[in-house]
Amino acid sequence: IPKPKLPIVSDGPSLRTMRISALLALAAVADPNATTCHRSFSRLPAPTLKVAPKLRDHVTMADSHMEWMPEVVGAPTGDFPAVFGFQGMGDPASAGREVQELLEVELNRAGAVLIRGLPVHSPADFSAFMTATNMTLNEYIGGVTSRPEAAPMVTPASTEPGTVSMEPHTDDPHWTVPPTKLAFYCKQPPAEGGQALLADGRKVLSLLRERHPEVLAELERRGGVRYEHFYPDQNVNDATVITSWQTSFAPDCTLATGCDAKAEAERLLKAGGFGFEWTKEGLKKWEVRPAVMKHPQTGEDCWMNQIAAMHCSVFDNHPEFPAFHRPPAERGPCEMHGVMPYHTAFGDGTSFTPEVMKAVRQAQWESAVSFEYQAGDVMVLDNYLAQHGRWSFEGSREFFLVMVGGML
Repeated sequence: IPKPKLPIVSDGPSLRTMRISALLALAAVADPNATTCHRSFSRLPAPTLKVAPKLRDHVTMADSHMEWMPEVVGAPTGDFPAVFGFQGMGDPASAGREVQELLEVELNRAGAVLIRGLPVHSPADFSAFMTATNMTLNEYIGGVTSRPEAAPMVTPASTEPGTVSMEPHTDDPHWTVPPTKLAFYCKQPPAEGGQALLADGRKVLSLLRERHPEVLAELERRGGVRYEHFYPDQNVNDATVITSWQTSFAPDCTLATGCDAKAEAERLLKAGGFGFEWTKEGLKKWEVRPAVMKHPQTGEDCWMNQIAAMHCSVFDNHPEFPAFHRPPAERGPCEMHGVMPYHTAFGDGTSFTPEVMKAVRQAQWESAVSFEYQAGDVMVLDNYLAQHGRWSFEGSREFFLVMVGGML
C-alpha cells in the first residue's frame, strides 16, 4: 500500500452514507433507541471491568488530588460504546468490507463502536482490514510523540512508557482538518491496568452548557484554544520522549535523500497556517482553533479540543518530566516554559484559570467510562464525538492505531 507524500483529505460522506443517515434520522423520530440489524454482526452486552480504575489521587493523572474528582471511573451501562460480535467468515479484507456498513449506521449514533471476534491477529491484518473499509486512511504526522510504522498506515497507539496516563482527549484538533475517525486494535492487553478510557463528547458538551455556559462563552469570545508545541532538535536535545521536529515534519529528509529538512518542515507549517519560531533548542509552533466544532457529516456541535490533555498542569505529575513537577500546595495557573512540550490557553493567549480547568475536567471525567480490552478487539471512534485516553499499566502491551481523514 503506497504511502501518500502529504496528509490528505478529510473522510467525507459517500452518497450511500448520506442515504443511510437520512433513513436513520427518520427512524430516530419514531424510536430514538432503535437498533439496526447488520449482516455478520450481532449486538453484544456492554463491556465490563474487573475493578473500576481509581481516579482520585491517581499518581499520574492531572488534578486527581482535587476533591471534586470522581473516586473511580466505572464500566459502561448503555450504548457508549456500542459493542458488536463478528460472526462472518473470511480474511481481514473481507471483514473490512463488511464492517463498512456497520460503521456507516452505528458510529454516528453511538460515537464509539467496539467490535470483537474479527479475523485480525497482527498489525498487517489490521492494515488490510482498515484499507478494505474504503475509508481515507492517513499517516500519523506532526504529533508530539514518535510512532514507528508497524504496518502500512498502522502505528503504535502511543510509545510512552506504561507509567504514563492520559486523560480523555480528541486527536489533533489543532490540525487544519482534524481526523474524522480513529481505529484502535488491541493485539495484547497489558497484565495489569491499561483499561480502555473513553468519554462521551456529547455528554461533555451538554454538561458544560448546563453548568458552565460562561466557560463556553469565554472560549468563543477569546477566539477558541491556542495550542502551543515544542519540538526538540534531534541534533541538540534528547528527542526520545517527545518527538523531534525532524521526525514530526520531515521524516523522509535524510543525508541520503539530500532533502532540506528545515525547508520541508516550514513548507508543511506554512501550508497548515501555523505560527512557528525556531529556537536554539528546536521548534516552537502554535495554532488557534475553536473549542467547539461542527461535525463534518451531521453539522452538530462537538466538544473537539485538547484543552485539558495538553494544558501545562499535566506536567505537575507527568512521570517523564520530573523537572516540571509541582507539589499540590503550589499548583495553580501555569504557562509554557523551557522545553515543556505543549500547553493550551485561550485563543488570544490568556491563560486558563483554575476554575475553567475544573469545569472542563469535571465534565469530561463525569462523562467517562472504562472497560477491559480483550485480545483482538477493534474499536472505532468518531473523533468528533468520542474522547479517548489511557490508564497507566504494567507488563507488555501491543496496541495499534489507524487515523482516518484529516489534513495537517
